Amino acid sequence: MSTKDNIYRILKNADGYVSGEAISSELGVSRAAVNAAVKSLRLDGCDIGSVTNRGYILNYSPDILNETAVGAYVDPERMKRVIVMDSVDSTNSELIRLAMKGAPDGQVVAADEQTGGKGRKGRGFSSPKGSGIYFSYLFRPSEDMKEHIERYESGIIWASLTSWTAVAAADAVEKVCGMRPGIKWVNDLYINGRKISGILTQMNTAAESRDIETIVIGIGINVKERYEDFDEEIRDKAGSILSETGEDIDRAKLCAELIASFDKMIADWPMEKETYRKRYIADSILIGREIKAVMPGKTLEAKATGIDEDFRLIIETADGTTEHVISGDVSIRL
Repeated sequence: MSTKDNIYRILKNADGYVSGEAISSELGVSRAAVNAAVKSLRLDGCDIGSVTNRGYILNYSPDILNETAVGAYVDPERMKRVIVMDSVDSTNSELIRLAMKGAPDGQVVAADEQTGGKGRKGRGFSSPKGSGIYFSYLFRPSEDMKEHIERYESGIIWASLTSWTAVAAADAVEKVCGMRPGIKWVNDLYINGRKISGILTQMNTAAESRDIETIVIGIGINVKERYEDFDEEIRDKAGSILSETGEDIDRAKLCAELIASFDKMIADWPMEKETYRKRYIADSILIGREIKAVMPGKTLEAKATGIDEDFRLIIETADGTTEHVISGDVSIRL
C-alpha cells in the first residue's frame, strides 16, 4: 500500500486526532511525505482537519470505491490480492484474464463501473458508475478439493457454490446495513421483495484433463440507486440497499466485508456444507411458496418445499410429483 493509502487507513480507523509525528513513526516516512499525502487526500474530496500539537482528523470522506478506500478496512497483506478499478468491461472477465496469467487464489477484482456487466444466460447486468459494487473472487481448488469436485456433476457444483456465495454475500450486506437479504433460488438477493443483487459463477477447465482449474465468483450489488434510477421495465422489481433500508452505506466497507465473507466461505468449503445449507434454507424466500419453474424443455407450476443436500430446489406439483431442480428460472406465483 502507498503512503497515501496507509494514512487514509490510519485516519479512517482513528478515534480522534492522530499526530503527524505518530503517523510518520508508524509508517517510517518523513513528515513532508505525510503532509503531501494529506494534501492528496484532500484533493480526493476528504475533509481532513488539522490542529497544531494535536495532528490530523478525518471529518468526512466521500463514498469512493478505490484501493485507498477499501484498504482502510482490509489488512495490508490481504490487500496485495485486491484490485479496485474505476471502470472495466466485466470484473469476471478481468479476473479470468488475470487467472490465465497466474493470479493467486483469493485474488479479488472490484470496480466502480462495468461497461459490459454479465448476468446469467448471457444477459447484461446494468453496472452504472458510483452507485453499486461489482466484485469478483478467484478460487483455485486444491488437489483434494478437485477430487471432491470430480465426484459430482458440474451443475451440482455450480448450484452449491452459488448458493454458498449467496449466504456469504447476505452476511456482508447484513453487516453494513443491519438488514439481512433473503435469497431467491439460486443466485439472487432480495430485500422487501425487490432484487438487489445477482451472482454469476464461471468455471474454467484445463484443456486436456478437463479438471476445474479456477472458479470465478462474481457478484453485483445495487447500493445507492433510487427507484427512478432503474429502467422502466424493471422498476417495479429492482431495488438497492439505499432504497430498501434507507441506509446510505460506505461501498468500500461493503467491499471489505465481501472479501472477509468470501475468504471464510472458501475456508469452509466443502466441510461445512450442511451449515451453509441450513443457513440457505433459513434465508430462502421461496420455500413454502407457489412458484413457476422454467426448466430446459418444460415449465412447471408447483410448490417449493425445500433445498436438498446438493442445493437443488425441491418442488412438488399438484399431482404430488416431486422434482429436484438443478437449473432454470423460478418466479413466485402471486
